[in-house]
Amino acid sequence: VNAFIEKGNWPVEYKLLGVEPEKFEAINMVEASGYMAFSFAFTLKTEPLIDFVLKNYPDSAYIAGMNITHPAGQTIISNYKENDTILAELSIKIDELMEDLPVPILQGSNSWALAPSKTKSGKVIFCNDTHIKFSQPQSWYESHIEYPGFSFYGNYLAGIPFALIGHNRQIAWGLTMFENDDADLYYETINEDSSKYKFDNKWKDLIVINEEIKIKGEDAQTVTIRETQNGPIITDFLTVDVEQPVSFWWTYNKFPSRLMDVFYLLNNAHNIQMAEHAASLIHAPGLNVNYGDAFGNIAWWASAKMVKRPEGMQAMAIHDGSDPAEQLTEFWNFSDNPHSVNPPQGYIYSCNNQSGMMPDSTYYPGYYAPENRAKRLTEILDSNNEWDVEQVKSISTDVLSVVERDVNMSLCEKVDPSLLDTREHEILNWMKNWSGSHEVSSGEPVLYYRWLQLLMNAVYKDELGESYFKMFASAHRHKRSYPIVFTDSNSPWWDNVNTPEKESAQALCTQSFIEAIAVCGDDWGSDYSKWVWGEAHQLYFEHPLGKVEALSSTFNVGPINAPGGNETLNNAGIDLISTKKVNYAKFGPQMRIIIDFDDVDHSLSVAPSGQSGNFMSPHYSDQAQMFADGKFRKQLMDKEEIVKGKRMVFKAGK
Repeated sequence: VNAFIEKGNWPVEYKLLGVEPEKFEAINMVEASGYMAFSFAFTLKTEPLIDFVLKNYPDSAYIAGMNITHPAGQTIISNYKENDTILAELSIKIDELMEDLPVPILQGSNSWALAPSKTKSGKVIFCNDTHIKFSQPQSWYESHIEYPGFSFYGNYLAGIPFALIGHNRQIAWGLTMFENDDADLYYETINEDSSKYKFDNKWKDLIVINEEIKIKGEDAQTVTIRETQNGPIITDFLTVDVEQPVSFWWTYNKFPSRLMDVFYLLNNAHNIQMAEHAASLIHAPGLNVNYGDAFGNIAWWASAKMVKRPEGMQAMAIHDGSDPAEQLTEFWNFSDNPHSVNPPQGYIYSCNNQSGMMPDSTYYPGYYAPENRAKRLTEILDSNNEWDVEQVKSISTDVLSVVERDVNMSLCEKVDPSLLDTREHEILNWMKNWSGSHEVSSGEPVLYYRWLQLLMNAVYKDELGESYFKMFASAHRHKRSYPIVFTDSNSPWWDNVNTPEKESAQALCTQSFIEAIAVCGDDWGSDYSKWVWGEAHQLYFEHPLGKVEALSSTFNVGPINAPGGNETLNNAGIDLISTKKVNYAKFGPQMRIIIDFDDVDHSLSVAPSGQSGNFMSPHYSDQAQMFADGKFRKQLMDKEEIVKGKRMVFKAGK
């Protein structure tokens, strides 16, 4: 890296920005890997919201609609062996910061492995697709490394010399975000001169740290950070005074990070024992490490330092920082974490959904994705015991949502047909027959997601207000909530708390259905048979410099009509409260891989846009249409096949 920098032939982006690259140092590897830990943003998006609902709507039916616990019957991964408005504003600022980061954040993922008993060849098939905010250049780049005693193919993030996901001829591993709750907020009591905080009825000195922040073109600024034993006081960074400061407790800050060790060990592992040891070293962010090998083993480990919360402590509420009973000091052992090794069903998987029980017979709290993808994946995997690679491709690109299908049917049944005209009645019958498919050519999702957008505003905004509503819609919480609320006519969320009369589910569903038809008619024409999901839902890969309109056509890729939807296996999530005519998929698979241990030299992959980050390269966007069409290409490891193609040879001293 430093040799390239010293050569001076930098990409044009540096010239356009007027900056020079700094020398690469070892600390940069830790910084690059640490961005994965931005999962803390889920805490700041969720805990103030849940705390607000608990305080303002004590009826248990309200909090049930938030779906913060594991409802009976939902798909889980089984084990085998006072400053309300201010906190909302803080959460929104964090969300804006996440949106503007130059490196997109890991948001989810799918991974599964099929045991020999489930495949036609009798060999393990391993799959992974990581869900990250779509961007350009893409997040991952691939590399095949071969030298005597080492043969490896992996997916890398810039700045980290080890693959985060990869395989050799013996093993393959992949990652999804665990999304366990690894952070907590505390109300702190500070004395009059702001030098001490209260704990256990005693005053303790605040820890004060001064950090110098260098700013391009301006004088450096000094930022003062105050800390209690729970963590830094995050409300100090707001531009308004707060009556009771809030501190931030985070597992990531409690132990030295060993992520570099983890990925080095995985890159050099050759069996399940070596992989499990590497997984055991992860403390934060929590990761699901999924595994398969040439010896017939499959495994999943929930890898994180999981804190033991005191009995009765509501993980997603804001705690009393002065109360010793609410302190977090103990952690579970890795062997206690949820895991599955060679399970009898013949497969392991992770879709960021709730994992199995802990040793104390409780479900570990977290910011888990709704069950949509997990429910569909297990339904598919259970349907066949002779999977081959061609069939597995269709799993990665599946666009049917049984959850959205069921929500849609429930909403349709709530519509009062007596209030519809002939055309609206016809469209209602059309929607009742929707299978839940999100193909490019499908028409029903165009109306369904506009209907959801209108309902979300009508059902939630009156209770939550503008700030908390934005917070609610910016993380998994809304996707976990509306399938519960929209299928329950008795939920209190249907009533508008700002009106004297009591609104019903039927009235809101009927009104919003009629309005959604009108909006779609204005956007796409009156003939609903010509509404096309791929025209309303597209892929668009935006480069940081592509935000400048004059540069957009040079650096950005797309738009491309796209299949998939929110929480389909082919995840192509959109903003559910957006009023835009066309919605670009905000995040989804940043790669798809299929490793067949019956033919490991010809594993399969595809990237959303291209392997190169150089906009002048033919490989900058040559996979974009292939990705949208659900196609794959080979990850070659066979030497004879590789040497027949084009190659670049690096020689020592050259």
